[in-house]
Amino acid sequence: MLVTVYMPAYNYGSYIEEAIESVINQTCKSWELIIINDGSTDNTKDILKKYSENVNIRVINQENKGLNVSNNIGLRLARGKYIMRLDADDYLDSNAIHILSDALENNPEADLSFPDYYEVDPDGNILNLIRRNKLNKDSLLDMPAHGACTLYRTKILKSLGGYLEDFQCQDGYELWIRFTEKHLPININLPLFYYRQHSGSLSKNKSKILSTRRAIKKKYFQSNGLGNNLKSTAIIFASRKTNHPKNDPLIDIAGKKLIDFSLDETRKCKEINEIIVTTPDQDVIDYISFNHKDIKINKRENNDIDQDRLSIINKIFFERNSKYEVPDLFVLLNINSPLRKANHLSWAIHTLQIFEVDRVISVDEELKTIYQHKDQGLEPVNNSLANLKLERDALFTENGAITIIKSDAMNKAISSLRTSHIVLLPEESVRINSDYEFWLAEMILQKK
Repeated sequence: MLVTVYMPAYNYGSYIEEAIESVINQTCKSWELIIINDGSTDNTKDILKKYSENVNIRVINQENKGLNVSNNIGLRLARGKYIMRLDADDYLDSNAIHILSDALENNPEADLSFPDYYEVDPDGNILNLIRRNKLNKDSLLDMPAHGACTLYRTKILKSLGGYLEDFQCQDGYELWIRFTEKHLPININLPLFYYRQHSGSLSKNKSKILSTRRAIKKKYFQSNGLGNNLKSTAIIFASRKTNHPKNDPLIDIAGKKLIDFSLDETRKCKEINEIIVTTPDQDVIDYISFNHKDIKINKRENNDIDQDRLSIINKIFFERNSKYEVPDLFVLLNINSPLRKANHLSWAIHTLQIFEVDRVISVDEELKTIYQHKDQGLEPVNNSLANLKLERDALFTENGAITIIKSDAMNKAISSLRTSHIVLLPEESVRINSDYEFWLAEMILQKK
């Protein structure tokens, strides 16, 4: 049973030898290693010459073509029953190939196995143990297996067409979406590879990863016709009676009225068919009627101000003789998130449709350790043991920028809804509820 390990390499001369040796030192000896040197300008090529006489190692030197082109070259050349990518700055536990391939041999219903792993610093010192969960499409919701050190059945990966070369910044996300449509992944709860954290790590570039995931979801959404006949209505809630004077819809910020940011960006979102502003304030109605003639207006009673948003929507759409057609999706927006963009709205709609959930919310990832009182005093909630992290123990806070809910889920309890999320960066999710947040939002808007 031959296992193919392929290794894309670009300027990882400092680490690649350790990666190669970790394959050579596997307890499973039935392997081949394909190294794709993707136009490295450091000493990578010289290091690879050391392994030219190893019959199990094949080196491909090419001009720089990008990660996914290199991934597909490795896939085309693979002769093994199973195939794994190992990044040139990471390295394997000596039992990795043996354990992961045995898992697939003993579970014929599964087509991919992936392990837990260690995060290490540039010198190889362990920072964290990352434990994963058994996943499938229903539980994925933006949590794919790590792109490296995942073992596929080679024929399955080839049948999927390999990696899309449109996307060069990838963590395996696009392939994972396609894979989980028809195939089962299994998790091995053992740490079997070492994932190096350094300045050049893809995981350090959160903005690039998130923007790529948006593009991946957009392509998947469009190519699978998930927007066909989909009707989405955006409801923008605007009231001058607010918890802080600086989130007044008619206040001036960065040269525009606050409400204009919501209206302008929502109008740009191609997945939204209709925009309704609901407000009790006549001066807001007058402003919109004069400046945004294409926007529909719902005037509600002043005593509706303190009602929750779902109650207001029920009143607008589900009361007898409503003039509005009930859409498939409601996109609920507050006006005090002026940094929210049209692509964020699209991303949220794509997420809801791809993963077939009831609701999508925008969140901030909580990177600080959060504590709560326990018997022995304060104990961490999101980091239960030193140097141990669970991917699914990540905590998120709802930032209020975007909520999307299916119309047929409107009357269900929130606790019963399947909810997914999109992560906004801190500079995208500022919500104005204070003088400081107003100042911060204005500074970011002026800079943009």
